[in-house]
Amino acid sequence: MNPEGRKFEEPTGGEIPVEEAQDIKAIHKEPYIIEKENSVSFLGVEVPKASGGRLVPGIEEFKEEYTFIEGHYQFMREAATALLLNKPILFEGGTGVYNKTTTIAYICKLLSMNYCKVNFGRETAVEDVMGGKEPETDEHGHEKFEWYNGRLMDAIEHGGIAFLDEYNRQSRLHEIVNPVIDAILNGRKEIVNPLNKSKTVKVHPDFRLIAAQNPPGFEGGHTYEGRNPLPTETFGRWVFKKLPPEYTSEERNKRLAGMIGENVEINLPASEFRMNVPSGEELSPKSGEYKTPEFARGEVRTLAGVPGMINWRREMVSIFEVLQSKSSGAKKEMAKGQKQELSINPRLENTILEYIARFYKGDINETVNNAFETCVVGMYSSEADRKKIREMLNQAAWKPPVTESKRKGLERGPKEEESLKGEGPETLQEVRKRAEKARESLFKNPKVPDEIKERLKLVESSAELESSLQEQYERQVEVLEKAGLLRKLESGQLGIEGIDGKEYAIPTQAEIVERIEAKKELVERKQEQGFTKLLLVPFGMKLDDLIEAYKQRILDHSQRGKLFATKKDSGDPPTPLELNESQPLWKWDGYNNADATGELVYNPKEFSKNHKGKTKQEILEKQGGWQVLLIEDMSNIPREGGAKTKGGRTQIDTGGSSIKKYIKRGENIPSPAEYLKALNKEPAYNGESGMTPEEHIIYAITHLKETDEVVDDWQGNGSISYQIGAYFPSSGSAPHAYWDRGNRRASIVRNDPDYRNDYCGVRPAVRL
Repeated sequence: MNPEGRKFEEPTGGEIPVEEAQDIKAIHKEPYIIEKENSVSFLGVEVPKASGGRLVPGIEEFKEEYTFIEGHYQFMREAATALLLNKPILFEGGTGVYNKTTTIAYICKLLSMNYCKVNFGRETAVEDVMGGKEPETDEHGHEKFEWYNGRLMDAIEHGGIAFLDEYNRQSRLHEIVNPVIDAILNGRKEIVNPLNKSKTVKVHPDFRLIAAQNPPGFEGGHTYEGRNPLPTETFGRWVFKKLPPEYTSEERNKRLAGMIGENVEINLPASEFRMNVPSGEELSPKSGEYKTPEFARGEVRTLAGVPGMINWRREMVSIFEVLQSKSSGAKKEMAKGQKQELSINPRLENTILEYIARFYKGDINETVNNAFETCVVGMYSSEADRKKIREMLNQAAWKPPVTESKRKGLERGPKEEESLKGEGPETLQEVRKRAEKARESLFKNPKVPDEIKERLKLVESSAELESSLQEQYERQVEVLEKAGLLRKLESGQLGIEGIDGKEYAIPTQAEIVERIEAKKELVERKQEQGFTKLLLVPFGMKLDDLIEAYKQRILDHSQRGKLFATKKDSGDPPTPLELNESQPLWKWDGYNNADATGELVYNPKEFSKNHKGKTKQEILEKQGGWQVLLIEDMSNIPREGGAKTKGGRTQIDTGGSSIKKYIKRGENIPSPAEYLKALNKEPAYNGESGMTPEEHIIYAITHLKETDEVVDDWQGNGSISYQIGAYFPSSGSAPHAYWDRGNRRASIVRNDPDYRNDYCGVRPAVRL
């Protein structure tokens, strides 16, 4: 699925004519590659088009090429990033992986750039690359030697991508090419030919340099003869990206399936997209200056002015020292299986700063992490090494200082806020202290009727809820977008496509307020009892797609080193979780297509043949495709004895302490069936219901996005959760979910409605 949650269709327009789009088959698939009039975007990295030339590849060269796997698009994104930053990039990977040579040529086709391939094979002469003299006969029959440019110098002069293939096969060519790279990196406008000091060429503004090579020696079950590790001084001139030594079985199957005409979906989450740079933005990171939309007035600021940048400058130095230090042993421990000695050098540090200046959009932690993924993490082939670097980045993350009231500061103008902070007769802090004192005095005054005090509490509570819901609504939309669950509908609104094929727009804030008003008494009571977290659930979507989105979120957090166990208290240090990346989520087969076929029913009154539940199709017809919930923000379902009482309501713990009368005689722990009975009948839980698998998944995704922590970590601080808002009648099973530390993954499974265990509980919800 794409980030909008839709299956891809063949491209039918844009800059490529219909017949050509059909010729290149699945290569050009929106929105991963989007061609505009003056630029092309590769997974969000937007590169300006060049002015063309005689060496721009023709479309006929790509008729038999196919890109049916995610790696092709990721490879193109990394190449596009290097083109945008004007940094030489070196790819190292197995033969044929991601069709490196053809893919670079295809990028040239899209960008209207010349494609100049220079093979560094054994038979390649220095003159082929840099130039030389050859005899020519004039009109009088006299022979003389004329200078001609080699393919690399020709590309420098006329623009385009010089693609140096099999780069590590000829070390003698590196000595000739290195000065050229230095001149480019130093911004020289002209380059003197190393073989002929009297010959210079002007550097075309569209010239870029990309190289590729196979691993030196033995890797991935293959021996690559004649490939040698690069000298450190040569290697350090490149941005280095390590590619897989070969396709995985899954990739190979997917690629072949697409080639024989099967419908293959590309699955790239929103996290794979890099942020675009607005056109016209001027960057000069080498002088410390840059412009960014964050500064609304458009004034030029230095990188040091970016919030958190000074912190990251210090942390980056520490990380570089760890990676480069030989005395610490870190360098020896990392990159053990790689023959190429890696290099952390000043050029690489400059590239990271330029990346930050180019892509910063307001979140410095995210930008620095992306910069390291592009420039450092990709150098390492071992996932363990990559994880170590991500952990270092996670520990170094900048934490914004806590202000007293962000909302108040935004509502006031800057001059007014500054006045309240100290320039006026009374500071902001003093105003707040005086207001709080007056409030306390009112509540302590025996002459003020209790009725007025209670009403005032409700007014304050409602105001807090309204303010909180607005912020939560915006965060929920962002979570759903980043998880790739929203798409643009024909109406222009954001929403989903239901299992019935209909489109359902996400509820607006005004619609949610209407729902709250319709259940005002219930909402006020439940809010007082702790149900204050808003959850927007795209219930109408296929459950399979929601489960897949959850899996991708888990993978994304793990790959960024941000997958942690749920904390017991907010101040506890984070506990990293290991992940089985080959199977980050396991689900019972009975879930497959169960909501579409009616095998899974919702809102059952009991777990039996007489369940009285509804299918998803029936619910869509009457209620639409979205569920709006208020829940307790309770990532850890309390174990027996850990329940808290609020607003006259006691939480339901795993021992059923507050619902003992509903537990079968002779038993001490409630079953899913008894939890359901208690929620339906016990007055304290009036208006509450059990969550569905869809609701559980959205809560888990939301909690992961907001805290980097999983939910229902029953071997840690949490409990297994029953989703008693749904039922499998054919198997007589109730859904449940948890984090499985033993198998290092999330689990979405089922159990008997009469099952009992003191580490299993429920997470109730209030549906609006």
